Order: sequence, then C-alpha cells, then structure tokens
Amino acid sequence: MVSTGSKVATVSDDLANLADNVTELTNSKLTVATMKPNLNAPKGHTVIGLDDMFFDQTVRGAGSNVKGIPLTWQNTVLRAREGFKPSAKNYNVVEIPITKTQRSGANNVAGNYSGGSYNILCNSCTTTGANIIRGAGFRVPTTVRTPAQLNKWAQKQEKK
Repeated sequence: MVSTGSKVATVSDDLANLADNVTELTNSKLTVATMKPNLNAPKGHTVIGLDDMFFDQTVRGAGSNVKGIPLTWQNTVLRAREGFKPSAKNYNVVEIPITKTQRSGANNVAGNYSGGSYNILCNSCTTTGANIIRGAGFRVPTTVRTPAQLNKWAQKQEKK
C-alpha cells in the first residue's frame, strides 16, 4: 500500500513533467518574413527566423559586383543574423509556434546549407527558406517558389 506522502510526490512529479512538456511545445517560434516586392527585389525576399536568429539566402557580393552578370551565374550564401527584426512596413510576418525538436531540425538544415548558383526554381531565398521550414517537420509544397506563395502557405499554418 502507498502512503499519502508518496502519492503527493508522484502527483507533483507528474505535474512537473507536464509543465516540461508544455514548455517543450510552446517555447520556440518559426518566423516566416516575406519582403514585399520592390525595385531591388521585384519578387520580394524571404527571411526565416528561429527565435532570434534569422536566415536568408543572398547572392554573394549582392549590391557590389552583380551588375551586368546574370543572376543565375552568381554564387549564393546563407546569412545568419541574430536579432534581426523584420518591419511590418517592408515584410509580411507570420509566426508559428514550434518545439525545441523542430527548431533543432530547422537549424540542422540551415547549418548544412551548401550554396551553389542562384536558381529561382530550386536555389532561391524562398526555396532555401522552405527547406529550412521542412527541417522543422512542416510540409511545404515543392511548388512554393515565391515569397508571396510562402507567405500564403505560412498564414494557413498560423491558423491551425
């Protein structure tokens, strides 16, 4: 027979475990920030945030040595920017709660980014962002190739 003191300890442990599980489910966020189209980015731009770390793919040397060279010949890099705050003036922002495990999966994809030549169909800021999101376990359709399409997908996830 179990004493009353043991029952209280067991209930207390169960509550502590439940609190840990709730924290695991709600303590991280995935931010999908899609820049509105402008003169510098006619289709817009995609930035993916994992808590306070934001990732975006850009063309190496963008703004300096890209003039006159076709974009498809340019090498790409993945920037990591801590504390970046996408403004509502320039970006459509959607935040989706994720678990630590999902965050780890997305970080793993970002950490293994290999660069390559820019290609709007398979190696752009949006396709790279979608791959990072897939690393968190979400099913982003492979047909999502523009910031507007990714924003539309993210808005549906936010409502779930």
